[in-house]
Amino acid sequence: EAHARRLAEVFARDTGKQKHAEAFGDTLLHVLDRVLVVGTKNRGVDCVLACFGAFFASICCGEESVECARALLERCLLHCAKHSCARDKAVRMRTCQLVHEVLSALPDSFDLSEDLCQVLQGRFLERTRDKVVTVRLWAAQALERLQNADRDDDEVVQRLVQMASLDPSPEVRCAVMRTLCISARTMHALLSRTRDVKETVREQAFCLIAEKLPLVSIPPEKRASLIHDGLRDRCDAVREACAAMCRGAWLTACSGDPPAVLRLMGVDQFPVESALVAQCLAEAATGAVRISAGPNASAEDLLYVAALLSHGPEQQRERAEEAVPGLPAVCDAIAATLRTSPGRCRQFIALGEAATAAGLADDAGREAFVVQLETMLISEDTNEQLLEQCAHVYCALRRPTDAPGTVAGIRRLLASAEAADADALLLNRAVLCHALLSVEEEEGAADHAAFVDAVVLPCLRRGDPSAVVWATKCLALLCISDVAVARGCAPLLREIAAVDDVDVKCTAVKALFDVASTHGFTSFNSESPSASSTSPDLVPFTGDDLLDCLHGFIVEEADPQVQDLAAEGFAKLLFNDLVDNPMIVAILSLLFFTPDTADSSVRQCLAVFFSAYPQGPHMAKHRRILEEALFSALEMLFSAPAGSALSRIPLDAVVEFYAVNTAPSTVPDGVEGADEARLSHVRLASRLLKNVAASWNAEGPAGRTYAHALCALDAASVPPESARGLRVATAKFAALVKERTAATSVAKFREALGDKDAYDKLAAQNSEASSKQHKNSAGTKTRTIQSSAEGKVRVSAEADKGQSVKEPPKRDPAEEAPQERKRAAKSANRKTPKSAVFPEVQDTPKLAAKEVKAEAPQILRKARGEEDSVEAKGSAASKGKKKVKPHKPKPNAKVNQPAARGKSRASVSSSCSESESESGSVCCSSSSSSSSSSSSSSSSSS
Repeated sequence: EAHARRLAEVFARDTGKQKHAEAFGDTLLHVLDRVLVVGTKNRGVDCVLACFGAFFASICCGEESVECARALLERCLLHCAKHSCARDKAVRMRTCQLVHEVLSALPDSFDLSEDLCQVLQGRFLERTRDKVVTVRLWAAQALERLQNADRDDDEVVQRLVQMASLDPSPEVRCAVMRTLCISARTMHALLSRTRDVKETVREQAFCLIAEKLPLVSIPPEKRASLIHDGLRDRCDAVREACAAMCRGAWLTACSGDPPAVLRLMGVDQFPVESALVAQCLAEAATGAVRISAGPNASAEDLLYVAALLSHGPEQQRERAEEAVPGLPAVCDAIAATLRTSPGRCRQFIALGEAATAAGLADDAGREAFVVQLETMLISEDTNEQLLEQCAHVYCALRRPTDAPGTVAGIRRLLASAEAADADALLLNRAVLCHALLSVEEEEGAADHAAFVDAVVLPCLRRGDPSAVVWATKCLALLCISDVAVARGCAPLLREIAAVDDVDVKCTAVKALFDVASTHGFTSFNSESPSASSTSPDLVPFTGDDLLDCLHGFIVEEADPQVQDLAAEGFAKLLFNDLVDNPMIVAILSLLFFTPDTADSSVRQCLAVFFSAYPQGPHMAKHRRILEEALFSALEMLFSAPAGSALSRIPLDAVVEFYAVNTAPSTVPDGVEGADEARLSHVRLASRLLKNVAASWNAEGPAGRTYAHALCALDAASVPPESARGLRVATAKFAALVKERTAATSVAKFREALGDKDAYDKLAAQNSEASSKQHKNSAGTKTRTIQSSAEGKVRVSAEADKGQSVKEPPKRDPAEEAPQERKRAAKSANRKTPKSAVFPEVQDTPKLAAKEVKAEAPQILRKARGEEDSVEAKGSAASKGKKKVKPHKPKPNAKVNQPAARGKSRASVSSSCSESESESGSVCCSSSSSSSSSSSSSSSSSS
């Protein structure tokens, strides 16, 4: 800041004269050019760029010399916009960084011109698609002040939203989230990053949500989704970030009142997520927070007191114990709110469970609470959620002390429900049956046939979705406990999975995958005894039938929720080595890259699976499966129809994904099969070379993709003996590749293997091919010229009645050779100026401060790909300016060579003017351009 203030003082002193101001700008840009070429991470360069930003902020804030400051600012920004397309990646990155530093330092009240904004927007939108990660990162941050979140069609907002979910770099996605302005459109992009595949992105998303999004602006469904994903995340840092959001921003927004936060969460609509928030707030409860647990207490107060009893600190737990009434009073409140307020009834049950677990109840109170739960379990007034909660609490209370008594109690309740009204209490019976099977799974075998005939089949015949869901859960437990029942009941589960109801279908799909994970596929191939009398018309499954059924859920299923469940199920089967089909792995990899799964939890699951699959106990086998899956995935992408979801998947990203997951450097030492696993890239390279040779011309996406995939392999970790064989094979196949891009990729792979002359051989091959092509084209051109000349002479002779036409004299090569040698020596001795930092813009004239406004529209049109006509430029340059007389050439000045004979002077002058207008030197200030323009104007006037 001190240097920036000193620089601002120097600028304020020099702005009195236009000449000094221009010299100041020239010096500033000269220093800037020296800084932009530094590509390595350098704290000094960062400080210099920050100093530039502080300098422009200081001179643009003052009231004096505002016009000069604005001109210098626009000149600097246009200078960065020009060099943002440089070949050097360091220059591209530093220009984006400088624009970000300058624009972010400017005050909010400072407005840039519309033309300048359009130029910057076009150039840096292009840089967001750069291949270098750091360039994309700084380009996204440079667009922060150029976005308009109020407009739905804003290009900057649309591009940033796209980058937030689709950019392959997690650092870029984090930078984009920090850059986005919050609006109704961008809020969804920020909330969706809580399901990103990278833990750092998810953690950053929760921090930014707490900072930028108020609690009341988030819809209730999104709040529940945030809590469900954040507080149950597998990463500790993400869980801590979500908990900090609840305890910090959300609790502060509600004036430090935890029940108010729960009220905004929606206890009745989202009970599970509300319980998670209550537990999170109770773990960090401090101070004298108001608590109430009486009969008239709200559901939020009851939930928070129950959370304090279970998870609160010792001091807060004592205060909660004092507020809790006795269990008889709690039972009376449960009976009173069963019909009128099911939400409060649920919280009273949770409060009774917490009080019992904390030891606040005597034997009489505990028995009264159990009796109340049994009454609710066989009551028609109890809804599905209360039934599930009552069954869970009932088993939790009785199992630790009397597990056989729990089984007997549930059987007694089932008999009571069946005796009372079997059809009306069918849902109650299904819930009780599921609770009984869960207990008997640990205590002993159950009577499977009796349960299926008495509960499962009647629920399926009734058709109630809730009853069918619970019957399917019971059937899944029965199949898991006994393989014979699984062989007989698996066809029934397949028929249930064909139901249109999403909940029923998802439950059946989960059941089938659980059965396959428990028993495997080979156990279904043995002869099945009479499993039960459930479905005599259904033919028992074989292992292939079950695998085909599961495969259909991921390939033919249209519902995305069912497809996600199938992807997670196959990930478990593949990791446990129960399935070894490369086509399924290929489908999972394409599902990972499909844009439709960007915001779903299945991408997180697949990211964990693909990182652990090649590192498991069967790593050698799994890496061979991944090798086969790569080519299957590429074949599916090559044949994907245009406009489909597969056509939007980048081929290079898929290749790099497989190359990273099969890298030899990731194989640990001393593991069984490590030597075979390290040869994965050797096998991939051999097969890729064969595929390149099969398409020897490498035309189309297939040949180029196979050749480019060689560069993604880790050639440095290939064993020496394998590297020698690959070098021989690569040299053999390199001669067959005719397409230049594919040949370059093969040469790059050869160089990585140790063949240092690969590029020289490729260059020699290309030069030989080009020389042959040049000779052929030159011979054809010579023959054409001779034939046309003879025809012209013959026609002219006939037209002039025997008068011959003089041919132009041929030039002597011996006379032209010394002149060519002189020009070559002169160009060789010419030194490159020190200011030529960027190769592609060496001859670009520097912009004066007064020419900025005239230059911006031209850069804008150039960025859009438009070209101005010569007449438009001439009219724009001559408008409002005096006519400048052409300069006469000096006596000793070098004059342009005369045109070929047979052309008129007018045609020569017009061609010269056209060449000058195309080179863009109409308004150039150099002497050469002015002399050429004067000569062309004088010749045209003559």
